[in-house]
Amino acid sequence: MPTLHLSRPPPGPSRIIFSTCFGALRGSDYLAPAAHSHHHRRTCQWRHISTHRDRLEVQLPASKTDQLYTGTVVSLPKLGGPCCPVRAMRRYRTLRPAAPPAQPVLVRSTGAYCTPGWLNGVLRRAALTDTGKITTHSLRIGFATAAAAAGVTESVLQVSGRWRGSSYLRCK
Repeated sequence: MPTLHLSRPPPGPSRIIFSTCFGALRGSDYLAPAAHSHHHRRTCQWRHISTHRDRLEVQLPASKTDQLYTGTVVSLPKLGGPCCPVRAMRRYRTLRPAAPPAQPVLVRSTGAYCTPGWLNGVLRRAALTDTGKITTHSLRIGFATAAAAAGVTESVLQVSGRWRGSSYLRCK
């Protein structure tokens, strides 16, 4: 299995993505399906984000396992350090202070939305692994692995990653 090195995440939207991987979000939970269009119920928009003193909350209107759009809120705790989701989101928000609530959160400097293909390219170019084989799903697997290594219980791991089955156990 490749080793992921996250001591210093890249700047801009990439830093937010690296931070949210620790919330076990699927790429489809926060990335747009295309660079110039997004799904209003599936792409993370500014209206879905709220920062608090001790946490970052991401409202997911729908996901792969919630196709009836009942929604859920994922709460990411303040961690401190370069991968803290609260700190990263606050910094990123200063780069886009006038973004409308319905606009996707993750937008590149060109104005294009961040997509899974774009993120896969960022990961490959950053050479963050020993083998160079990493995708957006690797970030989700990394969350499960890191959480299990930190002693998070299986039930908490399953809830935080929103896994219905036991596939998360393969990451331990």
